[in-house]
This record gives sequence, C-alpha cells and structure tokens, in this order.
Amino acid sequence: MSALPKSLQDNPALGRWIALDPPGRVTLWPGKVELGQGVLTALAQIAAEALALPLGRVALAPADTARSPNEGFTAGSLSMEVTGAAVALACSQARAALLDAAAARLGCDAARLSTEDGAILRDGAPSGLDLWTVAGDVDWGQPVRGDAAAPWRTGRVLGTGAPRADLAERLAAPGYIHDLAPPGLIHARILRQPHRLARLARLDEDVLARRHPGVEALRRGDFLALLAEDEEAVRRAQEDAGRFAAWEDGPAWRPQAGAPLTLTAGPAAPEPPEATNALSVEYARGPIAHASIAPSCAVAQWAGEALTVWTHSQGVFPLRDQIARVLGLPAGRVRAVHVPGAGCYGHNGADDAALDAALVARERPGRPVRVQWSREDELSRAPFGAPQSARVEAALGPDGRVERWRM
Repeated sequence: MSALPKSLQDNPALGRWIALDPPGRVTLWPGKVELGQGVLTALAQIAAEALALPLGRVALAPADTARSPNEGFTAGSLSMEVTGAAVALACSQARAALLDAAAARLGCDAARLSTEDGAILRDGAPSGLDLWTVAGDVDWGQPVRGDAAAPWRTGRVLGTGAPRADLAERLAAPGYIHDLAPPGLIHARILRQPHRLARLARLDEDVLARRHPGVEALRRGDFLALLAEDEEAVRRAQEDAGRFAAWEDGPAWRPQAGAPLTLTAGPAAPEPPEATNALSVEYARGPIAHASIAPSCAVAQWAGEALTVWTHSQGVFPLRDQIARVLGLPAGRVRAVHVPGAGCYGHNGADDAALDAALVARERPGRPVRVQWSREDELSRAPFGAPQSARVEAALGPDGRVERWRM
C-alpha cells in the first residue's frame, strides 16, 4: 500500500472510484473538482485508456461527500500526479476484474479475452458478453492493489486532443452554482460587520418592513441575514441596510500574554569569497484579491435530520467537516456536493458562502436557501493573497558557475 498514491491509500475500495452504471457508460468518481483547469477531461482520458474504451463512454460525477473518495482539496497542481495515478490504477484493476468475471462465465482463460468498445471478445470474436453484463460478478469492495496491467499507450485516447467534458453543460444548460433554483427557493443576503468584532446595535424591523415589504430579517446574535423569495428585493434591502441596521464597536481584540520569545543567535556565517557578476534584487507585492469573475454562491437545504450544501468549494470534504463542527452535527449528517462556479485560481469565498447558506437553512428547515455574495462582499470578505517580500542575492564565480545564492 505504501507505493500507492495517497488517494488510494485513503480510499482503497475499487467501487469508490468507478461504477458501470448506467449500462453502456462508465461513471468515474474522482474526489477532485473542476475549477476551470480541465482536470476532469484529463481524468476521463486516463480512465478511457485504462479501460480500453472510447472517451465518450466515460462520464464524470461531481465530487460528493456521500459518494466520492475523500481527496481533500483540489490545489497545488496535484490532481494529475495523485488522482490521475489513482484513476489509472483503479480502472486498470476494474478492467482486469471484469475480464476475469467474463472468463469465469465463458469457462476460458482470461488471456484469450479482449474488448472492443466495451464488448468482450474471445479470440477476437464476439462472446455475447460486454463489460456491463458481467459487472455484477465483480467484487467492487476489493482494494485497489496497483498490480493490474493496463493497455497503456494505445494512442486511442491519451495523447490525442479531446473537447473539455465540462464545457457543453456550461454552454447548453444552466450549469453553474449561480443557476440552481430548486422549487421553494429562498434568496438570502448577509449583512456584514463593518469591521471585525463589531456588534449589531440596532435592527429596526418596522423600517425594514415599510421600505422592503416581503423581505424578512433573520438575526442570531451578530449574524444578520435578509431573506425573500424575490432575489432583487433582497439585494435592494442589502444595499439599503444603513436605514434599519446599525453597528457598534465591539471589545478590542488583544493578543493573549504568553511566554516571552527568546531568540538565540548562532555563530556568524563566514563572508563568502569575492565573486564577480553579483546580483541583489528585492521583490514585493501587496495583498491580492481573488476577484473572481462571478461572486461566491451556495445553496443549502435542511431536510429531516440532515443538511445538504451545493457549493463550488475546492474541498467538499474539509468544508463538510467545518460546517458540521460549526453546527454541532456529526459529519455524517452534512453532505456537500460540488457544482461548478466561475473559474478559480486561488482561494475565493466559496466556503464562506456555503457556511452562510448552511446557517440560514438551519433556521428555515425544508426550504432550499441560496446565498449570493455581492461584489462588495467578495472584495472585502473573501480571502486575499498575503502580502509578501523577498530579497534574492546571487553571484557567479570566475568559472561562470553559481557560487552564492541566498533568499
């Protein structure tokens, strides 16, 4: 197991990754999400190659904490290195297991079997079986071992151009998180504190009712949401919030006193020999906003004893765990399902919007709640890239080789 990708070590069951359902299709269940980088298309190509199937036979399921393998965050350019390897091994073993099941039915050696577009051939001739008819004979709970040979580099799929699997939905149907509109939807906007630790001093619901009929205020401590069935009405109320809500400074935040920090200096490093072609450069940047083309959004619904959240988060499992912690629920009672949002390269406010929606949905059980951040929310409350500065020093020696490098 130590030689397997971490995703397989954490999620070893074969059926966690792949399902032959519906007939004629193979559904791949990766734990990574599409953020605009085209990773789902690449994973589908790997699966098709390992299964010796046309790419059109492979469907990608969204990351879903109720079904997908837990692969943490989609970040750090690790999807192909880790998930790509896991998908290749899982699909190779699935193909071998399916051929073994067919061989048992046909009473022949599996080495005599091959496939063509999912049909199983014996000695190159149709056997009357296909991958889907024998899928029920396979133990999908078996762990992926990583020892199954795959028909790699056939040139059928890998190394060829393929259309992005996710773009058709984006172009032909309402496929973004912002487009979700289940029946009975409540629209919500959150009134933000003007600064950290500010307290909600006044909420005049009579003024709100007169100026914005049909808009309801939901207050829990200093958390204040505006709710309505009309999205435009709740947006106008948010912009008018200064007329019916007021904030005051909260208690000043002070760091906790702790043990004094002691720094011990070691011996000074010797001065390097004089070098030619020395260079010293400083680079700096300020805070950088993610500034997504579309502000963050989420939909949540409390039904029975469980909460479902639809989100464009980069990590549905970590998000599920955090929401469960905030709400005081077992993780098993919270389900997070990925729905694509605007392209993401960096940390946006998707997780924060999801928690907003979860908090409101808890107070309105049975009704789906949609929280849409405003552009002001996104540029003031979403995570920012931290400011950084760096000094780089380098020098070449007389032989032209790097003699000194420090940063």
